[in-house]
Order: sequence, then C-alpha cells, then structure tokens
Amino acid sequence: MVKEAEGEAQRFVSVHEEYKKAPEVTRKRLFLETMESVLKDSNKVIIEQNGGQGVVPYLPLPEVDARRQNQTGAQQ
Repeated sequence: MVKEAEGEAQRFVSVHEEYKKAPEVTRKRLFLETMESVLKDSNKVIIEQNGGQGVVPYLPLPEVDARRQNQTGAQQ
C-alpha cells in the first residue's frame, strides 16, 4: 500500500513538472485522457465541431456502417 501511494505521489509530481513547462498542453492531455477513460465503453461517435485544431477526430465509419446495417436488418 505504501509503494502504491509513493508511486501515485511520484506520478503527481511528474505531471506537475510537465504542467509548469506547458500548462495548456498538459491541461488538454489530462482532459483527453479523462474523457477516454469515461467514454471507453460507450457506443457513441464524437466529432469536434471546430475541426480539432491539429487533432484529427476518429470516426470509425466501417463500424458505424455495420451497426446501421445490423439495426436495419433487425427491424425488417
């Protein structure tokens, strides 16, 4: 338990050091990591409206199409 706490404390210190170097980048990375963990099991497609400003949004078109075809087939 002590080793786990020490590891978490070291991770915090590392993140804080990076935050001091580049606050906006670190803030965005933490946000994206959090959203990834929150939404990892959801069945949704998310598209950023402003074009991502350098981030290419991922749209799994084959999966969306397959899901749409499965729903259409189940309704008939």
